[in-house]
Amino acid sequence: MGWFKNMIRNYLEIKEPQSLSVNIEQMTDAEGQIFINKIWYRGIAGEIEQLYAQLSEDNAGNNHFWGNKPTGSMKNMRKIHTGLPALIVDTLANISTDDLDKIDVKKRQEEWETMAKENQFKKLVKKSLQKALYGGDGAFKWSIDTDISEYPILEFYGADRVDFKYERGRLIDIIFKTKKIINKQEYMLHEIYSKNGITYKLYDKEGKERKIEEYPELAAKYQPVVNNAGFMMALPFMIYESEKCEGRGKSIFDGKLDNFDAFDEVFSQWMLSVRKGQIKEYIPDIYLPRDPKTGLVLGRNDFDNDFIQVGSDMGENAKNEIKT
Repeated sequence: MGWFKNMIRNYLEIKEPQSLSVNIEQMTDAEGQIFINKIWYRGIAGEIEQLYAQLSEDNAGNNHFWGNKPTGSMKNMRKIHTGLPALIVDTLANISTDDLDKIDVKKRQEEWETMAKENQFKKLVKKSLQKALYGGDGAFKWSIDTDISEYPILEFYGADRVDFKYERGRLIDIIFKTKKIINKQEYMLHEIYSKNGITYKLYDKEGKERKIEEYPELAAKYQPVVNNAGFMMALPFMIYESEKCEGRGKSIFDGKLDNFDAFDEVFSQWMLSVRKGQIKEYIPDIYLPRDPKTGLVLGRNDFDNDFIQVGSDMGENAKNEIKT
């Protein structure tokens, strides 16, 4: 039987399968996605429509309700935004922060309560949670400005105004970005917080670095700070971790924007059906509602004065009737 087994072994050949190769083009980068999420949270129908009109040009919004354009002369299609994304975020933020009553810091309790009151701490936490939910992340920073307060000033920057720098999986820098207008020119100020202190960089609109010393209005205020205590005066805040962008947070909107778009479509179509299902009146010319001062026919309105105009019967036995 040995020769038979060898013959079978030589005859059979199992080939290894070829590896699967798939190329997927990511539609938006992190900054672009944060901007899209922010527009959805703002919940202004006109802004959402403008956003998807531009996304459609890049083939990213062609199949979306908000990116769809009316056919031909049908320019009166009404698109309604339900406000669902903002409702979700605000409800979660309210539930999470309404019970925030007191933070115990033991020996320095009175000092903390004064600082918390000056910084409107509860409101700050609620706002930061809202921004982190729709933007994905953000960061707190505290700074000293005795012209404003004798206590540390707490601020929160959303995902669109903060970057994180990592080395070997460790956070080493948090970069806070602030837009500055100098001599009618737009610049971006980077405040770089690390364990060693705070440094500043200035970039123009084209992304080229500029020397802060050349701008007196900034040079006096933004001087490098050395922190000998060895701790970072900033803290990142994220609720979920993103699979798309390593080191960044995940928005609660991720994977749900198509659902929001479809929900707006269903609601808009529902309202259109309600309007089209209203009673129609066929009114002869002679009975049309007119302006008592000018005698002109009043315009039709989908909500309170909708009718269909028909010609008057001028025959001998004419009966001009309003038909419903």
